Amino acid sequence: MVRKAGNRPAEVFGYPINNRSPEAERARKRHWCRFTDALCNKTSRLIDYPFGVCSADHHGEICAVCPRRFEEPGTFAGTPRVLSDIALHYFGDHNNVILFPEVGLPNVGKKDRFVAALNAKLRIKLNLAFQ
Repeated sequence: MVRKAGNRPAEVFGYPINNRSPEAERARKRHWCRFTDALCNKTSRLIDYPFGVCSADHHGEICAVCPRRFEEPGTFAGTPRVLSDIALHYFGDHNNVILFPEVGLPNVGKKDRFVAALNAKLRIKLNLAFQ
């Protein structure tokens, strides 16, 4: 009987754990986050260098475990891929889509990452907050 693996890293410093390319090895050696093009900022109480795990394999399902993983560049005007994918899913294309990195709301505070589409009357068709 074959058992699925339990929890284990799936990506380290932006590359699958079995990727041994020069780019992946360079990122691991430098502790570099390829999604933000900066030094990884995840810490661990067990090690004295950046932790570097971007996603984990949880019984065969890959799950993002680092919020910086969502900063992967997308195809829409330098916007993170996750926001571009959300816009495509809800609106079908990027036409009339506006992406906001942060929006201040009276009596609520600041909300991060809004996606909105405007209709012909310049009214918001749908907005989505993603944190």
